[in-house]
Amino acid sequence: MDEVRKTLLALYKTTFKLLLEVGLNKQAVDNLVLKRSTMQARHGFTDLVTTCQASQIPFLILSAGTWEPIHSLVEKVLPSMDGVPIVSNSCIDQDLDEMVTAFNKRNTLSKHPSFLEASKGRPNAIVLGDIVADSQVLVPEDHDTILKIGYFNRQENKEEMEE
Repeated sequence: MDEVRKTLLALYKTTFKLLLEVGLNKQAVDNLVLKRSTMQARHGFTDLVTTCQASQIPFLILSAGTWEPIHSLVEKVLPSMDGVPIVSNSCIDQDLDEMVTAFNKRNTLSKHPSFLEASKGRPNAIVLGDIVADSQVLVPEDHDTILKIGYFNRQENKEEMEE
């Protein structure tokens, strides 16, 4: 598995290095996401995050996707990004020693002590995710109850859900 991770990281870095060479930067990503994309937050996302912020409930976005478009979208829909860290793969910051994947999210989370400290001692936690591996991000021993909510991303999955 280490060889696979090394290969993926090398591919990732090479791909984003090429994008940087053709002028990709945060401003370009913002322009694409905010002005030219149909990308949008899920219904209720803003209310969920602002409620967590007001109640001082730790909230973290942990994604195996790319940080820049996620940040642009979240920045667009939230009145404040205070207390909403995004842990993901950056295409601009190339100082990575490991990329976030579906298979190492729990390990990645362990490298962010500020979130872990804020959520420590809380009996309840909620995990939202679009793949089964997301439900394994939190350590069950750290909480009395973990509510795990899965959702579908693709239209074909939506049809499966309706059946």
